Amino acid sequence: MYSQTRNTKGVFVRLTKSEITRIFTRNREDKVVSLIS
Repeated sequence: MYSQTRNTKGVFVRLTKSEITRIFTRNREDKVVSLIS
């Protein structure tokens, strides 16, 4: 039970990191687009 909870938390952390990375990448792209236009 404990190991399963730890594995779930690890997956959640990975998902959160990928979400944060995607948000930062999208924000950077938006800034570039706004600078061009």
